Formats: sequence, structure tokens, C-alpha cells
Amino acid sequence: MDYPGKVITKNQVTPTQTSAPGVWTLDDAAAATKNNTWPVAGVPNPISKSLRFNSADTPYLNRTPASAGNRKTWTWSGWIKRSSAKYSIVFAAGNTNDIWNSGSTTQIGWIASTDTFSLYNDGTYLRTTTQVFRDFSAWGHLVVAVDTTQATAANRVKIYWNGVQITTFSTSNDPTQNADTYVNATHNHVIGGQQTNVTNSYYNGYLTEINFIDGYAYDPTYFGMTDPQTGAWIPIKYSGTYGTNGFYLNFKDATSTTTLGYDYSGNSNNWTTNNFSVGGISSKVLEITDATKSGSVTLSATVVGSGTVDL
Repeated sequence: MDYPGKVITKNQVTPTQTSAPGVWTLDDAAAATKNNTWPVAGVPNPISKSLRFNSADTPYLNRTPASAGNRKTWTWSGWIKRSSAKYSIVFAAGNTNDIWNSGSTTQIGWIASTDTFSLYNDGTYLRTTTQVFRDFSAWGHLVVAVDTTQATAANRVKIYWNGVQITTFSTSNDPTQNADTYVNATHNHVIGGQQTNVTNSYYNGYLTEINFIDGYAYDPTYFGMTDPQTGAWIPIKYSGTYGTNGFYLNFKDATSTTTLGYDYSGNSNNWTTNNFSVGGISSKVLEITDATKSGSVTLSATVVGSGTVDL
């Protein structure tokens, strides 16, 4: 029997992250894979751009949600390449501008004196890693998943680096069950710095592929996979639900500093860029390494000036 269409089924269903109902021809499956719409049994996500933060320029992105989301459960995922050892905020939310030292904040970032990573909330360090981060030449994938509704206290905060959960901490304080964070409140949210004259906490390095999920605490397999050929941890396209205040920043549009902050989740939760500029074209290599994995992916990128898009 001859089937005139590419999909051999009368009930074609658009593929999702986990399933593709129907009977598919090889051509149709290949096209879906190319478009990153085939189920993620590992479809690599090509990354073309990143945003460079030059801490001397005090760059940051900020946004204040119009309405509150889920303050108990959320996931932050992003690819990171630090350029130096210093106090640096990657993501924070709080009801004051001074979101590094104020108790009324939630923040994730690095501590300069030890090169360790920490999660801080409402005056308490919930986690500080014993693992140090001193490779400033390599990219890494950070996932912070918070769900304070969990009955088991140790499951309320989870931190992952390059697909591996970090379980050893110099400081570990579990939030109380059902505790609210400042994330997803109608307070100022910041990526890469703070809105004060204290410059020692502005992030110095590169960020890309930032997925923020409001209302769900996900593990890294929603955002990355192990390359079967190299063993490296690499990005995949997230195609699940983002929630009310969820967003996806890939910094692909360097038309202007405004377009750098565009949200591609479908929520239009755009961010305001501060102290960035746009520039020319370049290319670099995204290197992905940790204690057990290594690999590289060659990428093209648009470079922007102080606080820059680069890879």
C-alpha cells in the first residue's frame, strides 16, 4: 500500500520532549531531530551565542515579575564559564537592591576566598560546596533545584555540576518544609550582579542557555546529556513547561542591548540589560570538563563589547 504522506498515521501528533505518538517515516523523524523537536533520548542542542560579563563594567540583567510564581519550587539551569576568582552572583532575587549582603534575598554564586559555590536564602547559607571551581578555561553546566515541599529535608535543595549531583558540603542547612524563597516573588531579580556600588559581587565570565522553571524541581537530564562518543556532558533542548515566571535566555539576538534580554520560553518574560554593548563576530570552542568528563564542541558566536556576547 502506498502512503502519500511522510507520517504513516491518520492521527499525527506533534513530538514532545518524551514521546512521539504515531508511526513516523525516517524522513519525518530525521526532520524532527534536526529541528530539536524529536523526543529527547538525547538530541544535542546547538549553542551559538553566550553573554560575556566584564565585572569592571558592572553588568547585570534585571527583571521584576508582575505577579508571584511558585516561591517554594523552582529550577535554575545555565552554562557557565567563569573568568576569574571573585565573589560573584549568578542569579538572585530580593526585596532590596543590595542583594549580596542583605538577609532578605535568595542568591546563588561563588565565594572568592574559597572558590566554592553557595546557595543563600533569607540570611542563611543553605549550601556551600567543598568542591572548588578553579578552571577558568572550561565551560560547565550548573543546575540548582529547590523544592521546599519535600517531606525529606535533604531533598529540598539539590545542586548539580555537569550532570552530577553535588553531595558534599562545608555548610548544609535544609530549609524548613514549605518555606518560601525570594525567587518568584514580585521583587527584583538579577542575573550577574547587583544594583549597588559594591562591585566585588558582579559576575565575571560568560553565561548561556539559561532555563528557569517556575513550579518544578528538575534534574540535569532535562537540560543536558552525556555525549556517547566523547563522554562529555553537553546541552540538549529543554521543551517542557516553564511556569508563570519561567524564562529561557540564549542571547542569540545581538541586534541591540535590548534584544539580548529577550525570553524565548514563549512567556515573554524579557530581561533588562545594564552596562552591556554590542560588537562584531567571532568564534571559539566550548570546552566541557569536570573531574570525570572532558570534551569540546566547536561553535560560532556573535561577540559583544563590554559585557559581551561571546563563546
